[in-house]
Amino acid sequence: LISGLGYTLAWVALVLLALAALMLWLGPLIVAGGTLAMVMLLQRRDDRDLNQPDLDGGLDMAQQGPPLPTGEPSPWQALLVRLGLRSVPSQTFEEPTLVIGGNGVAADRTAARIVADKPVATSEQTVAGISRGPAPGSADTLIPRIIGGGQTWRLPNITEILDEAEEVEIQYADIKDRARIIEQTLADFGVPVRVVEANPGPAVTQFGLQPGYRERRRSRDEMRREAEELLRQRGYGSSRRPITDELVKEVMDDEVSKYERVKIRVSKIQALSNDLALALSASPIRIEAPVPGRPLVGLEVPNTLKALVSLRGVLESDTFRQMNSALRIALGQDTAGQAAVADLAKMPHLLIAG
Repeated sequence: LISGLGYTLAWVALVLLALAALMLWLGPLIVAGGTLAMVMLLQRRDDRDLNQPDLDGGLDMAQQGPPLPTGEPSPWQALLVRLGLRSVPSQTFEEPTLVIGGNGVAADRTAARIVADKPVATSEQTVAGISRGPAPGSADTLIPRIIGGGQTWRLPNITEILDEAEEVEIQYADIKDRARIIEQTLADFGVPVRVVEANPGPAVTQFGLQPGYRERRRSRDEMRREAEELLRQRGYGSSRRPITDELVKEVMDDEVSKYERVKIRVSKIQALSNDLALALSASPIRIEAPVPGRPLVGLEVPNTLKALVSLRGVLESDTFRQMNSALRIALGQDTAGQAAVADLAKMPHLLIAG
C-alpha cells in the first residue's frame, strides 16, 4: 500500500512539473495575444468616436470657453503610436468670435482657422500619453489676435470710490492752555519766549515760538571800553586832554549801562525739551529750529485726539487741484495740517519719515 501511494505521488509531481513547463512556454504568447486583441478593439472604438457628428455644435462659443485641439491623442492612442500601429494626426484649432463684456460693446473679429502640422512623434518622444513636441516659442506657436477699436475709459469720481474723511474737532481751548504752559515753563528757566502761532495737524500741533531777550550784566572791562570810546568822541585822549581814571569812572557811572539785552539762543530752548514734555504731560515732543523759511522755533506737541489723514481729503485740497501735472501724487499732510503733494515727474527719489 505504501509503495503504491509513493508511485501515485511521483506521477502527480511529474504531471505538475510538465504543466508548469508548458505554462512557462505558452504564458508570454497568451499575454501578447490578449494585449493585441484589446489594442485592436480600442482602435476600432476610437475610430468610431472620431467619425461621429458633433451634436453640440450650436452652443455659444462664449459659454464653451477656449477651443481645444480636436486631434489631441488619448492615452490609448498614445499606446497605439508607441506600438507603431497609428500615427499622430494633424491638430486643428478654431478661433471663435471675441465678445468684450464691457458696456455691451462687441469687437468684430474675423473667424480664422489655424492648422499647425505637427511632426509625427516617435516612440522616444511619446511616453505614457505625454507628447514631447517642439520647444515653446517656436514658429508654430499660436498667438491670439484682437481686431477692432479699444474701449473709451472714464476716470471715476473720487466721491464714488472714496469715503468722506471724518473730521476731528480742533480743541482751541486746549491749544491756548498749552501755549500758556510753554511760555511759563521757559520763563521759569530764564528763557523768555512768545507763542505767536499754533498750527494744529492730524497728529501733532506745531507751536511757533519767537525767542525773546534777556538782561545780561556787563563786565567792568566792557563798561570801561565803552566809557573810553565816549571820551574819545568828545575830544579826550590827547596830551592836553588825557583820559584819566576819574573821567572814566564818572562816565561809567552816569552814561554806561550796566545791563544789556541779549537774544535768547535756540540751543537754550532745545536743552529744555524734557522739561517742556514734563510740563505739558506729552511725550515725545520735537523742536524744529528754525521753521523752514520763517524766523521761528517750531515746537511739535502730540495731540490729545488724533485725526485720520484720508486720501480723499488730500485729493480735494486746493494744493492738489491747483497743481498742473499729469503725474501729481498725494503724500498726506504735514505737521501743520497742510496737504503734501508732489510731481512724480520731477522727483528723483522720495523719503518719508515719521
